[in-house]
Amino acid sequence: TSLLDRKSIAKCWKITGSRLSAGGIGIWKFKSKIKLLIELFTINLVVWRCLIMKMGLKKREMINYRNYEFTWKEYVKYGGIGIGALFFLGYIFYESKVISICAIPSLYFYFKYLKKQLAKKRREELLLEFREMCMSFAAQLSAGYSFENALKEALKEMKKMYGEDCDIGKELHFMIEKLRINITIENAMMDLAVRSELEDIRLFAEVLGIAKTGGGDLIAIVKSTAMGISEKIDTDREIQLILSEKKFEQGIMNLIPLIMILYIKITSPDLMEIMYDSLIGRVIMTGCLLVYGIAFYVGRKMVEIEMG
Repeated sequence: TSLLDRKSIAKCWKITGSRLSAGGIGIWKFKSKIKLLIELFTINLVVWRCLIMKMGLKKREMINYRNYEFTWKEYVKYGGIGIGALFFLGYIFYESKVISICAIPSLYFYFKYLKKQLAKKRREELLLEFREMCMSFAAQLSAGYSFENALKEALKEMKKMYGEDCDIGKELHFMIEKLRINITIENAMMDLAVRSELEDIRLFAEVLGIAKTGGGDLIAIVKSTAMGISEKIDTDREIQLILSEKKFEQGIMNLIPLIMILYIKITSPDLMEIMYDSLIGRVIMTGCLLVYGIAFYVGRKMVEIEMG
């Protein structure tokens, strides 16, 4: 039973209390007082060490890959892009700065969409890093390393490949610390799977747990699972590569209506004047903006395929 289990901790404290309350009765028959104090001190030291390490893991920020948090620099960057886009659309469809300023609260939905896209991109990058980690982890196990040492060696390789601040490096560091406080490797992997919502990581964690408890050739099972995950990721990347051309075309098509309106406004401003000076013209331009927004959304959805 893990020393972090509440029952185990309570048992340690109960033993300590019972021995202290016993005082010196029969103590000279079995152990000296010094040995008893050393034993009690060791029990308490181990318990407190485990508690402190567990509290340290809780306080340390665990990355939630389902959500993306902007830094202030990103807020300035994307906020500037969003405001610029609002004024550009306001000029194209309404020729009014007031409408653009009134539309600034709509940036909330823009940031929400961006967070979703950036979180998705981060999960995709994590999955690619996880694939390399799996292959390295399987190779280290084949070389005879224990789980903890295999993770340490994999951590070194991941830092060389992706840098010191890579997400998989942080996760491997967390896993190594969890192993030191008697949390199983499959539970540590499953925690990452829950936070990232990646099916491949969940599958690897489940297979690792089954292989450990069910017996069999653990190294071969881990290797086979890692290869299967790698092949699946390669297939996903090939699909994304095929779709990249369509995404580029869709981006160009999104710009064409705006470029056409801008061209007419610059070359023949009289033709567009009625669309900005009359109520009917503004209603028509509003309808055009709505149709353009729906077309943009549908086009994005058509070329999006989830990885993992």
